[in-house]
Amino acid sequence: MNNKLLIILVAILVIPFLELTQVSASGNKNIPDPELQVTNAENSIQENEDIETMMENYLNDNGWNQGKNRKKNGGEFHVSMGTGIIQAPRTSKMYLDSRSNAFDKALLEAKKEMLMYIGSAISQETTLKSASDYSEGAVVEEETVQFEKSLINKGKMLLNAELDELLKAKGIDPHSQEAQKEIPKIIESEKFQKSVRAVSQSFLAGIQANSVFEKCSEGEKGEIGVITVWSEKLNQMAVSISTGEKLNIGKAKNTIAEQVADTSQLINTFGVKQTRDENGKYVLLAFGQSGMKGKSKMAKKSAKRVARLQADSYLRMFAGENTCRSGAMDNSEDTQALEDETQPFKAEATSEEFFKSTSASMNISGIYIVKNWSAKHPLVGSTIYGTVIAWSPDASASAKKMKQKIKTPTTSSASGSGSGNTEISDSAGTGKQKGSYQGKGIDSDEDDF
Repeated sequence: MNNKLLIILVAILVIPFLELTQVSASGNKNIPDPELQVTNAENSIQENEDIETMMENYLNDNGWNQGKNRKKNGGEFHVSMGTGIIQAPRTSKMYLDSRSNAFDKALLEAKKEMLMYIGSAISQETTLKSASDYSEGAVVEEETVQFEKSLINKGKMLLNAELDELLKAKGIDPHSQEAQKEIPKIIESEKFQKSVRAVSQSFLAGIQANSVFEKCSEGEKGEIGVITVWSEKLNQMAVSISTGEKLNIGKAKNTIAEQVADTSQLINTFGVKQTRDENGKYVLLAFGQSGMKGKSKMAKKSAKRVARLQADSYLRMFAGENTCRSGAMDNSEDTQALEDETQPFKAEATSEEFFKSTSASMNISGIYIVKNWSAKHPLVGSTIYGTVIAWSPDASASAKKMKQKIKTPTTSSASGSGSGNTEISDSAGTGKQKGSYQGKGIDSDEDDF
């Protein structure tokens, strides 16, 4: 009897504890998202997985590839990738802005790939020159000719003044007959040279940053990677910014405010995304952010201002931009076989690339703020201030009507009614500036584009 009571008592005390442990292990909503945690090499982050691998894995998981893809409904879309290095050290006040710069560089690289896909004017020139020079004996009458020939061989062999210095070090006049004996004769030579030039130029519009990745490994500079998407539907929305033409209504989603509610994802979300609201109407969202470089109210205000300007610039780029890319490559090899059986070899490889994107001024009506937010970066602990703005054909039409009703001759920027202007603060972040970090921004589904 006593044993039964003891067993019942133990069950009453232990079972609730086990259930509480299971809830803590799996269902506690306060546990940070492991994808956004600062971690060391021994934990879940794969230190040997670079940013390109992360993006390639994402493409494979979605059944996409770089270049042309086909959606489940048969529509086509184009995918490009780009990466940018975060050049600022983790301890710098400019680290967070350097992240934004890295995204801009990655976005330019992705656009460059798309521009090359559209078409490039490519020219190339390849040359190969071979020569041989064998001789035996000597003719006294041709002594002067032989001396001049030795000087030519000297120039072919070293192409610089190093030979003169070596001869002088031995006490030999470089211009004397004795110098000829010290110069090995070139009996065979081969020179290879290849030059490539490529130029691309086009107007691009409707390119959205579909997925953004961030990877910062311990002891290395961080990187931002971006996967961009272009489709006819995105291009139609870009044209609509100028014309106000509405797209057909699609499938309904959550409200815009609900779609951008997760601040931890906004940390890694840049550029423009096309989405749908709760009524299935298409909306463009632009995401900008900036780091706070001081502790004053002015520093906070400045960061907010820069974040808004960043978001505005991304929306303008989406509407259309003139792009130009030029690249050049030169490779050469110079090989010689000398009479003393040595074979000097010289190789040179040079390359350069230039890419430029410009967007003229455009009057865009109907831009409104969806959300202002702030959060601490999980790796460096510095505060990020971000802005999410939105534009839609409906908002544009509403803003234009408002402008007509306003009688005052002053010019102001209209901000239509949006989903609110509430600043949400997230204090997450270690600020240790050590360890590794990787994160990923908000995705779009195929129905969005």
